Amino acid sequence: MIENRSISLLVIGGLLLLCLAPNSYAVKSRAGTVSANFLEIGMGSAGTAMGDAYVSLADDISSMYWNPAGLSRVGRLSVTFSHTDWISDVAHQFVGVGIPLGESDVLGFGLTYLSIGDMKVTTWEQTQGTGETFSAYDAAIGMTYSRSLSDRFRLGVQLKYVAESISRSSASAIAVDVG
Repeated sequence: MIENRSISLLVIGGLLLLCLAPNSYAVKSRAGTVSANFLEIGMGSAGTAMGDAYVSLADDISSMYWNPAGLSRVGRLSVTFSHTDWISDVAHQFVGVGIPLGESDVLGFGLTYLSIGDMKVTTWEQTQGTGETFSAYDAAIGMTYSRSLSDRFRLGVQLKYVAESISRSSASAIAVDVG
């Protein structure tokens, strides 16, 4: 009986330690393995302030990022501009326009652009730079259609062209968001 109790306490203690241990063993770095990461940068102060938990609340131009269905709540012509300067000459911009087409339909256009300033080209032999520079940018141009089907149900679709470029390499794709 005592032996079983000791084993039970050991198992429970071990499980508690596993639960309290940091989750670093489960974290995987995606650096260099994914593209268009700039699309994960939140849009607008309200959604960003809520820790990106804004999908069901988005009801302005920023809904083109959070949930295209929310654009149907824009009742009049709306325009937004956003510019964020980050460290190391990284700049993030967004321009969006929402155009009501009637009582329940809204058409939106948006441009997201992330630019990185000129960087030095370095090699193993010339770690201080070769004298050459290169730049990088990411861009997404999208068109959104949103319709309010009832006071509780909305539908939105966004079609966007995504492009990335760094030095002499570039890539592009078409993406669809549905909300």
